[in-house]
Parts: sequence; structure tokens; C-alpha cells
Amino acid sequence: GGVEGNDAWPAGTLRGVYAGGSRACALAADGTGLCWNNATVFSPGLVGVTGVVEPLTQVAIGNGHSCGLRTDQTIECWGPRAVLRGDPPGGRFQDVSVGASHSCAVRTDGALQCWGLDYGGLLNAPDGHFTAVSASTSHVCAIRGNGTLECWGTFRAPPADVTFH
Repeated sequence: GGVEGNDAWPAGTLRGVYAGGSRACALAADGTGLCWNNATVFSPGLVGVTGVVEPLTQVAIGNGHSCGLRTDQTIECWGPRAVLRGDPPGGRFQDVSVGASHSCAVRTDGALQCWGLDYGGLLNAPDGHFTAVSASTSHVCAIRGNGTLECWGTFRAPPADVTFH
């Protein structure tokens, strides 16, 4: 499939779709991508930014910046506010998530690393082994290797009567 009247849409089967803020991105099975927003529909190339290295296996979209996980497991970030958020750390990663002013990622050894602007302790990632991370505007949550949840920032815990299934 594709979108009628759009020749720039990635060819073939899609691997994933990602949305955040006023933007969305789709990745084709070959790792090439296409992103758009409410002002520029279907920019050719990945967000129309030169220098973004494809192919990617994951995209995370935040407020004014986005990050992608390359097939070599390194991270690349782009967007008008990416410079303000700082360069992504070097090394190999298995997951990445982008918040409003920060980003966090899980290294291939399970360690967490966060970077960007540190509002309310957002960059104070806990030690330990993690499998996934999700960054938001004011807090970050990550799943530990044993399946438990850990959150930090200006997070409010769920009510006591809420259970996870």
C-alpha cells in the first residue's frame, strides 16, 4: 500500500509507524523512512533532513526532535530542537524513547542512559538491567529485566487499587 497521490511513500511492506507531537513517521521493511507533520505532508526522505543515516529499525518522536535506532544499534537524532537536547550517547542500544526535553535509551547490556535537559530529575536513570524505556514530558518509565516497572521524574504512582495484568 501507500497513500493515494503520494509518490514519496516508502515502497513495500511497512515495519512500523510512530507518532508524537504534530509529527508521524513510517518505516518500510528495508528501514527507509518517511516523516510528516501538520504543515508539511509526506516530506521526501526521512523528515526531509539531509544527513539522516538510514536504514533505521525504530523511530521515537518528541517535541521538536526525533531519534532513530540504526541497524548498527547506534542512535541518531534530528529536528529543529535536537541541538538543544544534546548529542545522543555513543555505543549500541536496543530501545530509544524521546520526551519533550530529553531522550532515554536502553543499551544492549540493559543499562539505561538519558540525555538532554534535566527537568525534575529526568536524566537520573536508575541503575540495573532494563529491557524497554518510554519517555514523556515530565517523567520516564522503564521495564526492568525481571518485568517490574521503574519510573522517575515528576511521576505520580498509580492509585493503590490499580493492578497490572
